[in-house]
Amino acid sequence: MQHSKTKASLRWKAYRPLIATALAVGGVFNMVGTVLAEGTAAGTQISNTATATYRDPDGTPQTSTSNTVVVEVAEIAGITITNTAADRYNSATDTVLTGAVEPGDDVQFVFEVTNVGNDETDISLPAVADFTGPVDSILSIKADLDGDGDFETDITSRTDIENVASGESFDVQVVVKTSTTAQSDDVITVQYGDTPGDGQNQPYDSSGGSVFTDDNDAADAGNVIGARDPLTDPLVADTPSQTPAEAGTDAPANGEREASATGQITINEVPLEQPLVELQKSNSAYNDQSDNDPTNDVITYDLSFDVLEQADVPVGSNVTAADLQSITVNVNGSDSKHVLVSDAVPDGTSIQTVTAPTGWTAVYTTDDPLTVSALEASWLTADPGNATRVGFISAADEVIPMTAAAITGFQITVVTDQ
Repeated sequence: MQHSKTKASLRWKAYRPLIATALAVGGVFNMVGTVLAEGTAAGTQISNTATATYRDPDGTPQTSTSNTVVVEVAEIAGITITNTAADRYNSATDTVLTGAVEPGDDVQFVFEVTNVGNDETDISLPAVADFTGPVDSILSIKADLDGDGDFETDITSRTDIENVASGESFDVQVVVKTSTTAQSDDVITVQYGDTPGDGQNQPYDSSGGSVFTDDNDAADAGNVIGARDPLTDPLVADTPSQTPAEAGTDAPANGEREASATGQITINEVPLEQPLVELQKSNSAYNDQSDNDPTNDVITYDLSFDVLEQADVPVGSNVTAADLQSITVNVNGSDSKHVLVSDAVPDGTSIQTVTAPTGWTAVYTTDDPLTVSALEASWLTADPGNATRVGFISAADEVIPMTAAAITGFQITVVTDQ
């Protein structure tokens, strides 16, 4: 009898791991029905089949495969709002004006509303905005649904913008009338949405000024806002296009969400005009001479620059994009105004050739680039042979407009000498 008990014990020890494996393969995944996956479209089905490989008591390889389990990604709502503009405005002509805001002027505030959830949703817009400072009234609240810069959709009562796709944005314009009694340096703020501290993607609290996601369902009709062509306006559809997660009765897994943003502008404050210059440098060629000598390699660098437009001003900045003006530069011992582009000569190299585009002149300096700025340096139009920096100057008093194409063709070729 003792011998028989030992054999039974051995059998149990041999099969116990296999039973545990079978439980893990066959049972665990059935416990999952819905998953949350940020960035994955709601309603996406994820299949999973587990496989276990083992050896039986005779040493023979065996494979066990679980049933296939399918889980569905839940709908996650999300919304952000950003103030992208605060400008002096002419409501009669729907045009942005230059210069400082004066008492009695109209001012437009533009807010970008974005669906950051993982499924399309309606976004509910209020016909109210909050403001502080010398404002007489809110003149209008309008939406630009097709991204053409025209605010054609009036928001005169709470309005749902239908079927905003995941990652899609649209703009809302709030125009206010400043008071004629406003004083210089008075600050005007306008908030669209009403989350405390302009919180983004917060739980919806049902307050009257909320800008929030409003889960659409299979009963939603298209073209509620205006008579728009669904082929050209991605924000509105003639027929429902909901995913299974959205068309059902369930709300988003994290509930509806809301956000807000605040813009501000100062009375009689002249906007700061600043040229936005994007300078690019690339190593366009390298020749090692194939002689295993590192002191005679030839390297070519290309430079180009572009004067960016207002649309490229970073969000939240109060500067106004401007054309690039010439500035005083000392050339051959005399001061004159030019646009200057320059770059240091790399350590351990010497200049071989310098090429300037049409209308530009190559200049050189021997001043130490670590202690003397490019604008303070003394520049020469002839290569002195030991230049520490190479520059390119435009014609005198040149102005490069924001609308100009990127300027290319600046090229510096050096040879290694160390």
